[in-house]
Parts: sequence; structure tokens; C-alpha cells
Amino acid sequence: MIEIKPTDNIANYKDKLEEHGISNDNAMIIVAEDGKEIGHLISYIENAILHIVEVECGDDIYLYDGVVRAALNSAMTRNIDKAQFHVKDMGILKKLCFVKDGEENIESIMKFLSKCKSCNIDK
Repeated sequence: MIEIKPTDNIANYKDKLEEHGISNDNAMIIVAEDGKEIGHLISYIENAILHIVEVECGDDIYLYDGVVRAALNSAMTRNIDKAQFHVKDMGILKKLCFVKDGEENIESIMKFLSKCKSCNIDK
């Protein structure tokens, strides 16, 4: 069974955090596991905005969707209602309807998560 949740073991991602210039204090890492890690998301919180900088889930678009939604939900539980994507490939985020063309933000995480965006995936 796949589990997607924030990790307390931020030390395992020290190199990734350094690569992105993120301090441990601001970091929020979501990990997907199925006996072992099968995906992760690296983000940080600054100025009441969740900044997502890396999402790695292989070629599994549904896992990618779940990991990003888990990060958004985790941010919301910390009273963060805005998100900004800084990932290299925005195409998958557009395909999953997280952002529209030319956009990099979710203005209201609460409003976004109250709708079923994954139903709009272009197959």
C-alpha cells in the first residue's frame, strides 16, 4: 500500500536541500513509499507561501498528482493558503490542472483542493 506523507527525516535530503538553497528550518518534504521510497517532493515555506521546487515520481503521473496534493494539504494544515511552483517541467503541472498556461501559482490552496482537478487530465 502506498503511503504519502511528510517526512521527519529531513537529514536524508541534505544534499537536495543544499542544491536548492533551502534551510532545514523552512523545508517541507513529502515522501511516497511502497516498502521503499517511490517518489518525493521538496518544498519550503517562506512569506506564507509554499514553494515547491522538486517533484520526483518517475513516470507515474497519478503518483505525481498525489504527492503534490499531499504537499498542498500539509501546507494548508499550517495555515498556508498559497503555493508557487519552481519546478523545471511545468508541463505535467499544466496537464494535471494545477496551473494554467503562463502561471506558476495557486492563489488559494483551500479553493483548489475543494475541486476535483484530477478529473480533467488530458489523456
